[in-house]
Amino acid sequence: MRDINIMDWFGFDSSVESRYAMIRHVGFNGIQMCRFSDFDNEEFNLRPAIAKRHFLKIENIHAPFRDVNTLWLSGVAGDNYANLLYQCAEFCAENEIPAVVIHLSNGCPPPEKTMLGWQRLEKIIRAAYRLGVRFLAENLCSEDSGIKMFLALFAEYDAGFCYDTGHAHLYTPGYDWIDHFGNKLGALHISDNDGKTDSHSLPFDGNVSWEPLRRIFSEHKNLALSLEVNLKSYGNHFKDDFAFLEEAYKRAKHLENLLSNQGNDV
Repeated sequence: MRDINIMDWFGFDSSVESRYAMIRHVGFNGIQMCRFSDFDNEEFNLRPAIAKRHFLKIENIHAPFRDVNTLWLSGVAGDNYANLLYQCAEFCAENEIPAVVIHLSNGCPPPEKTMLGWQRLEKIIRAAYRLGVRFLAENLCSEDSGIKMFLALFAEYDAGFCYDTGHAHLYTPGYDWIDHFGNKLGALHISDNDGKTDSHSLPFDGNVSWEPLRRIFSEHKNLALSLEVNLKSYGNHFKDDFAFLEEAYKRAKHLENLLSNQGNDV
């Protein structure tokens, strides 16, 4: 049976303990761990143990991306960001987490990719591969966002692709990411939007076409259906995080059922 997972931060500031308990209680099998900044945070370092206590699998961690553009520039800031990515790999290896999801840029249009940046990434991804950790790059705001080069340069280290449904719909409508990179797919970020803002809405609250997911699920039987959704766009619609999680799981199951029925239009 396919796992149904969710990003572990979705807009509420409840404690990790209570959040993970609720995630498991409503039915989710696992989480993707979201990290915003550095790793000098005791709470973040405790998350794998808390997840284990609540019988949640950890599919991957999402690396910080605020300063990712420095990766392509000379200087200490770029070196520091590269070191942060390596810390992600070490953290995954220590906690038996199989993958790190990264952005190759932050903002639109994306910055020019440089040899220095690719060299930094090569060292990190090669080291991660030796640790048993896979790096996955996420589609962002343009078709030429570095994904093709990333996958070509680091193929020997099993570099992969994370498909974000919301980004695809908002930034690159009509571009078939799955046709181009589906054979390298390693994770999903599933959310909906109206084609105007990256709202990270629940499935069926926007106008994203789910047809690409039907193709994905027919070819990747063990790939988790993973939500990356956010409460912030809903105002006071949900009374608390538990109500939001309950609805999120219902939407995920409905999407799974639609995708498993070849006769349904999605």
